[in-house]
Amino acid sequence: MHIRTVGYKIITMIRIALCDDEQQYLDIEKRYIEEYLTEKNIEHETRCFLSGVSFLQSMKEEQDYDLVLLDVEMQADNGIDVAKSIIEINPKIRVAFVSAHANYATFGYHVKAIRFILKNKKLETYIHECLDYVLMEIDNDNRKITLELVSGMKEFYVDNILYLIADKHYVQIKLTDSSDKSIYRLRGSLKEISEEMRSYGFVSLNYHVSVNLKHIVSINEQKAEIDNGDFIEISQRKYVEANRTFILYKGKKK
Repeated sequence: MHIRTVGYKIITMIRIALCDDEQQYLDIEKRYIEEYLTEKNIEHETRCFLSGVSFLQSMKEEQDYDLVLLDVEMQADNGIDVAKSIIEINPKIRVAFVSAHANYATFGYHVKAIRFILKNKKLETYIHECLDYVLMEIDNDNRKITLELVSGMKEFYVDNILYLIADKHYVQIKLTDSSDKSIYRLRGSLKEISEEMRSYGFVSLNYHVSVNLKHIVSINEQKAEIDNGDFIEISQRKYVEANRTFILYKGKKK
């Protein structure tokens, strides 16, 4: 199998919203973000909001945010409910929760939060790690690869590949676009092709399916939840490596 990276999207601007009812934290977070992005020569726009209501109101005019840093517990708002509203308006917006209390961390899974950032001495480090992840995702959104299919060479967006499925002596590619009824097949074993696709963010869950980490919502010892609503069985031998890879990809620590 031949794989070739075609190109990356050039990041020209990143738009970030900060939502916290404590002005001091808005100021601190904004400073950490702007210093970091300025150092990387990335043009940016950072807007601050003192309530979830004011932020959601602003989304009537501006929805093109790459990241929202959202306080979980504000006096007038519940950050989880605000996050749900954000996703309903624009599901492509990445949400990261910020809180002084670690016990809120599990709530992030309900809204597919990309990070849970603690307001402690490592706040700056956590914010920088979050930004690194977002910048990587923006790059990957338009990353393309060329694959040598049975039918010939074809270019794909990495983000649009959902699964690699074993199909006898071939591997079938399943795309996120369910309306695409074409059958795309590669020659070779799933084990071999999954290994080559590892650097593109794919992980084997069992001996029949390899999944794009981008589309995995959660993992346990029995199955993985996929963002299209599917649940994929995880074999016992694959679980430890799949779970470790998923945790590293999400940037979370147990």
